[in-house]
Amino acid sequence: MKTTNLRDPIRGDKLNADGTLHSPEPWHVLEAGGFINILDANQTNLLPDMSMGDFSVAEIKEVRRVYHRIVACVNACIGITTQTLEE
Repeated sequence: MKTTNLRDPIRGDKLNADGTLHSPEPWHVLEAGGFINILDANQTNLLPDMSMGDFSVAEIKEVRRVYHRIVACVNACIGITTQTLEE
């Protein structure tokens, strides 16, 4: 999708031509200091930091699994337009 010279007023990211915000790929999961998050190519946190101390071992494993699956899906779609994905 084409981007514009317009930027999100809060995060400063470039907006797509349709005015939507896009977090650049590749994304990755970061676990550090007892927290887990998904970061974009600019190292921007995409979610609020989640303290793993608030969860059981089983819940932490599930959060890791889900976060890694989200990141894998987003990264697998690099270069594919939203329209193509929706068809």
